Amino acid sequence: MNNEIKEKLNDIIELIEQSNEYQKCLEIKRQMSKNDYLNKLIIEIKQLQKKVVRFNDNEIKQELTRKMQELEQIPIYQEYNNYLNIVNYKLDFIKSSLNEYFDYKLNNMTTDKNTN
Repeated sequence: MNNEIKEKLNDIIELIEQSNEYQKCLEIKRQMSKNDYLNKLIIEIKQLQKKVVRFNDNEIKQELTRKMQELEQIPIYQEYNNYLNIVNYKLDFIKSSLNEYFDYKLNNMTTDKNTN
């Protein structure tokens, strides 16, 4: 990858990192890291996820579902998820825009060459 592309990519990354949504994600994540109850719940969920993969047990799945629902009811977690979804949407938009652009360009180039 040439340096100009890397520089432009770094510009895009910097813009995203400076966005209000990204900054809010970081801020909320710091707040969440200080919440013992929330951290304990997240650890329990991760452990249950591993158990579900290993044992594929319905009781474990139900417990995981209960814990996930509990997590999703915590306001700070809801807020974090909302901002994270916005950041992810921006990333997806950039990726899909680039894909569409080059797909269009490359397909038209092929079509143009074939018609001449």
